Amino acid sequence: MLSIWIFLNERNNIANLEQKELEAKANLVVESLNPVISNIYYWSQYEFTEADFTANHHKKFEETLGDFMVGMNQYSQFRLINKEGKETFRLIRTEDGKIINDKILQNKESRDYFKKTMQLDSSAIYVSPLNLNREFGEIEKPYHPVIRGSAPLFSEEGQKLGIVVINFDAKDLLNSLNKNLTSSFFIIDENGNFLSNSSQRNRELEHFINPEETAGFYKANPETWKTLNRDHQGHFKNKEGFWVTEKLNFKNAVSHLNLIKGNYAHLESSNTWFLISRVSNLNVLASIENFYLALLIINLIFLAVIVYVSNAEIKHELLKRHYLNDLKEKRNKLENQNILLTSIQKKLQIWNRQLKEYNNIVAHNLRAPTTSMSALVSMVSGSEDYEEVKTYIPQLNKITGSINTLVQDLLVYVRVLNDDRVRTEKLFVEPVIKSSLNLFLEIVDGTVRVDLDLQEWKTIEFSKVYFQSIIQNLISNAIKYRDPKKKCFIKIKTHKVNKKRILSIEDNGLGIDLKKHESEMFKLYRRFHRNLSGRGMGLFLVKTQLESLNAEIEVKSEPGEGTIFIITFKKIKHHDLLSD
Repeated sequence: MLSIWIFLNERNNIANLEQKELEAKANLVVESLNPVISNIYYWSQYEFTEADFTANHHKKFEETLGDFMVGMNQYSQFRLINKEGKETFRLIRTEDGKIINDKILQNKESRDYFKKTMQLDSSAIYVSPLNLNREFGEIEKPYHPVIRGSAPLFSEEGQKLGIVVINFDAKDLLNSLNKNLTSSFFIIDENGNFLSNSSQRNRELEHFINPEETAGFYKANPETWKTLNRDHQGHFKNKEGFWVTEKLNFKNAVSHLNLIKGNYAHLESSNTWFLISRVSNLNVLASIENFYLALLIINLIFLAVIVYVSNAEIKHELLKRHYLNDLKEKRNKLENQNILLTSIQKKLQIWNRQLKEYNNIVAHNLRAPTTSMSALVSMVSGSEDYEEVKTYIPQLNKITGSINTLVQDLLVYVRVLNDDRVRTEKLFVEPVIKSSLNLFLEIVDGTVRVDLDLQEWKTIEFSKVYFQSIIQNLISNAIKYRDPKKKCFIKIKTHKVNKKRILSIEDNGLGIDLKKHESEMFKLYRRFHRNLSGRGMGLFLVKTQLESLNAEIEVKSEPGEGTIFIITFKKIKHHDLLSD
């Protein structure tokens, strides 16, 4: 029994060492691919134009790309492919290590990596499965195992131009993974095919070379493959042998990369590798041969004590880890709940204030017209002179018109309050602002000058309808309340403060006395220039629409000095960083 225990214990020790080795190999794969992901993201942010996807139009960055390829020995190709699948630029590394601009361009429309990359949104990166490189539809010889990193490319206006592709030559990586082996080592893809096989190197990647004759790991070891598909990791024994396994899911493995962790980009990949070692009984026996001899002189009593203490210590450590993990999980849940409650509390505070505003509007603004109507109705009902009654009808029409206008304004406000599922999207702000400016004749004919400074940021995640409404209302106010003694100008500028996006709209108009009117600025039917027409609805809607999407507005103004409206967009999502 003791001999069996020693054998099993030693095998477990070897398995633990093999497990650490497999973890190190998995880390090597991830560290090798991290530069590919970072480089693809870099080039996906390069300011390509539609002309760059025309053949022989790459002089401006050909030298830069050549230097980039020279410094990346594992990169065998760098390509630009237009949205029809045709290569427009192709750098390749020759067998002697030279970087050349290959003028023989191919059509990759049917390739799987092109189709999947073209379906991605901005800031998305695709990592293909490992396969053999093909040229003109045929597998290249000698065989070149490659992993492709690719990303879609967009113009500044948001138009999809094509994709950028980097071929990572995986031959050296696979050779490194097969060095210094003490057990049989395999790399299996998610379909059970051999990517690496230290026992039978001729069977590596056979599913690409002879797909009709392939007999992958799943056929040679069906019971083990079934266990792996149950998401089992670690080491286990079955009738096919003693196995140590490490599962490598590419998408999960690179989640710690700053690009992914910081939500600047996200990865799309179906790659899952199983790194497997098979530990033979001969290896175990060879490692404990001397140990058996030494154990003959060890006292069985001390051995029993050691076994007991060791088991107790292991059990205590496991209980401790379980307790700490349980505490950590509960703490994370509490933190998430606190974040959610804080968000809900803020939203409720805004709704509560808006509902109070609504109640005040209804109570105050409906009182006067309804009282007047009641008085007129009493006068009409008490009069027997038809001519006298006719004199009251225009007044009744005027009052009912005011009530109708008020009700319509209240309906607009209620729709904004009730619209808790406003559709947001990534907006390129410049075309939206310019299209809004073209609605005003004073700007089109040059009566009002507009200066745009949108360099700090160019995109935002927001409702397009709300954004247009906000811009139009603020521009309309700037034009309506311009100073007739001055040449009117409006300046629209983007900038950032503490990673928050700021949009400012400044004019040199009549200005507002904030000492008198600051608390009334964004309330319904508040007007600050009585000699000019207006209903006092615009700023009220601007404030409500911004608050509904977690944004804020403030105003700076003095009479005769103009006005600045400052909008702060608090929430920034990862994919609206595309063109910054």
